[in-house]
Amino acid sequence: MSDAGWVDEVVIASSSPLPLISSPAVAYAAQGQPFSFQVAATNAPTGFAATGLPGGLGIDSSTGVISGTPTQSGDFTASINATNASGSSGGSLLIRVGSISTSLADAIDRPGETVFTGGDLPFVRTTSTSHDGSDSARTGAIGDNGRSWMAIVVEGPGDLSFWWRASTEIFYDPLSYSIDGSEIDRISGEVGWTQVTRSLGPGTHAVEWEFSRDGSAGGGSNLGWVDEVTFTSTLTPFEIWIGGFPVADDTLSGDPDHDGLVNLIEYAFDLDPGAFDVSSLPQVSLNPQGQLEVTYDRLRPELIYRVQGSTDLVNWSTSGITVTDLGGGMERATDTESTTTEDRRFIRFEIVAP
Repeated sequence: MSDAGWVDEVVIASSSPLPLISSPAVAYAAQGQPFSFQVAATNAPTGFAATGLPGGLGIDSSTGVISGTPTQSGDFTASINATNASGSSGGSLLIRVGSISTSLADAIDRPGETVFTGGDLPFVRTTSTSHDGSDSARTGAIGDNGRSWMAIVVEGPGDLSFWWRASTEIFYDPLSYSIDGSEIDRISGEVGWTQVTRSLGPGTHAVEWEFSRDGSAGGGSNLGWVDEVTFTSTLTPFEIWIGGFPVADDTLSGDPDHDGLVNLIEYAFDLDPGAFDVSSLPQVSLNPQGQLEVTYDRLRPELIYRVQGSTDLVNWSTSGITVTDLGGGMERATDTESTTTEDRRFIRFEIVAP
């Protein structure tokens, strides 16, 4: 008998949770056109993988960006995975490869925006049937077991609205719409123009309309129509602006570039909140009367631009400040108290958000 003990195969498991895929479950691409999609995941992923991608696409294993140029059209369900120190978890991503139609953008009253369409036959612009009396997007004239789809991508939060109509075999050949790959509603049979409204939360959202037919005889015109698609963002102008910059602190009072200018000031003068660029601020000069002047562009109509004067950098006032409207949003502020009777004089901007 020996006075001894043994320890073997000690494993210290990570306490951090597995990554969870958080990016949208559907993406749209155009055959022959460059494509990029960011696979996103929670809990600090360190690696990514994907299988089943369309030809011409690949994934960057370190960043999770799927990119390339699709070489064929169709629907492709890819398996995607994210990995961290605790392991990996996966999900699926439906990539619908079709084409981009500028005429459909006009038809649904979203000129200049990207509208994807595909399936056995794509949606087309028509002037024969519309809600606004001009034109609309009509489903492709598909046969039995066919599909025709159209999609747009919007940035929430905001309010979606559109009109649709159907002339199909009731119950069996529906025109449906979905958000981020989940069907929301469908119509079939003889349905006149009907308005749909829905609020969408923050983030990127895919809005899709699809007409599908079963294998039996159809009904009516075997068609569906979509018209007057609108999406009204409920973000403030500042939130829309700051969303275009990859900064860590996107609050009004944040200063992510540490240049001494909070984001509100950067927004007021359209600076870059991620770059040290104080030299781009409006510059103060002396006019022929020896008074301090500053000329600036009042870029943001919802903000109050207030120029103040001081002799001690403590007490500030608009007394003696005259503002001249130069037209086109330009203004010139003159400090009439900055004369030779003052030993020193300072002026500053005060920007007030609603």
